[in-house]
Amino acid sequence: MSCLIIADHTYFNGEQLSRVDIAWLPLLYRSHLIEKHSKIDFLAQYPKVKAWQKAILSLGIAEKSVSSDFEQVFTDFYLSTSYLAK
Repeated sequence: MSCLIIADHTYFNGEQLSRVDIAWLPLLYRSHLIEKHSKIDFLAQYPKVKAWQKAILSLGIAEKSVSSDFEQVFTDFYLSTSYLAK
């Protein structure tokens, strides 16, 4: 059902950002960072979810919701010591 909603709208429930979008923001942002730094795209097979991710991240709210060094800390920890680093 969520794919139908996402397919028809920019955000999960329509054209306005909702609580559902905000709830998924951490996961969508972290998957973006993993793709950016490791070239592993967990959402590659889900183009509608990928478009939803792009729409949400284009707002710039993900970066404002974490510390200024979050990307560096996240990649240093998760992408240097996990299977994603290989």
